[in-house]
Amino acid sequence: MFTVPFVSATVRRLYDIANILISLQLIQKCSAVELKSRKAVFMYIGPQSEDMAGTIKLLVILFIKSW
Repeated sequence: MFTVPFVSATVRRLYDIANILISLQLIQKCSAVELKSRKAVFMYIGPQSEDMAGTIKLLVILFIKSW
């Protein structure tokens, strides 16, 4: 199994990536009142072109679920 320092470093890197996506205004942090978890929740707010939106939304969902 993974060691605690490895998991901690991985979570920090995910937050770094989320911060970059937030600064590019592709995602925004949302409240998760209905979730009884400490996980961060993000919503895609980037371009709405039909070509890109589905792919980027999928990437954001996979990014969140990887925690």
